[in-house]
Amino acid sequence: MATTNKDLAQPTVNSTNWDVPINANTGVIDAALGGNTTKNVTGVDATPVVLTASEYQKLILTFTGTLTANVTYQIPAGVGGQWIVRNATSGSFTVTIGSVGGGTSGVTPQGTQRTVYSDGTNIRFADDQTSSPAFTGTPTAPTAPVGTNTTQLATTAFVNAEIANDAPTKTGGGASGTWAIAISGNAATASNPSGGGTFITSSNIGSQSVNYATSAGNASTVTTVTSGQVATANAALGEGGVGTWGFFYNSATSIYNFGSTVSGSSLYPAGIAASSLGNVSYNVQGTLQSGTWRCMGYSYYLFDSDNSSRTRYGYTVWLRIS
Repeated sequence: MATTNKDLAQPTVNSTNWDVPINANTGVIDAALGGNTTKNVTGVDATPVVLTASEYQKLILTFTGTLTANVTYQIPAGVGGQWIVRNATSGSFTVTIGSVGGGTSGVTPQGTQRTVYSDGTNIRFADDQTSSPAFTGTPTAPTAPVGTNTTQLATTAFVNAEIANDAPTKTGGGASGTWAIAISGNAATASNPSGGGTFITSSNIGSQSVNYATSAGNASTVTTVTSGQVATANAALGEGGVGTWGFFYNSATSIYNFGSTVSGSSLYPAGIAASSLGNVSYNVQGTLQSGTWRCMGYSYYLFDSDNSSRTRYGYTVWLRIS
């Protein structure tokens, strides 16, 4: 006759030769206090697997190898006891401990060990952490495939994979809304962004900064341009540079209205002199200009029909645009 939980031999009352069962039972008791059963899960796909008496008699149940499917190991029905279950497997599957009695079962996560007990029908965790567990250290969990949308725990590896799989494109794909900035040549225009914002104007240039981003591959660098840097850049343009202004004498034989453009090859630097008697004279000095200029006033050409030797040309302010 044997005991229910550890299958210990029970000698018949008033019998002799007790030394044999007692010696055997002592070994079983020792295993129940510190013995280890190792089960290799590699290649196991037909489950449940029912543990034998010599396997479940030991205190520690260690599972090793590579999982290729979810596996279940069972304690025979009616057998109660307590075990330390250690999951040292690899592979994206689970190890479940249950009872042939058909009650509850439990999954021991990979890389962990849990204490379980059986009442002969149900397997439960002795250190139950299923209700609002408070983890410490660096807990781990299986990483779900990209695209998983369930209540499964999301590991940091899963989050990084999801971000990489659905990263916004440079044209706004994958992002909400569109960028309201268009840049062409040397000029930039921007429409009011839907989220609001402040545009730089002549009245607030001293207190504002401009942010712009440059892209290289998938990386972006945001740089802040301050009003001081803008002023420094303007100071470094030099005379006659794009974006500079000048007062010029226009030798072209045409009339130029406000906004008209002309080649710098017809523009000479000029000045105005006025005497105390009210006489005004115009002076020209320097060389012709380069690039294209926009008329910011009015430039006229006049041939005096009454005096064929006198031709009048326009003097006004010009802005170099290219």
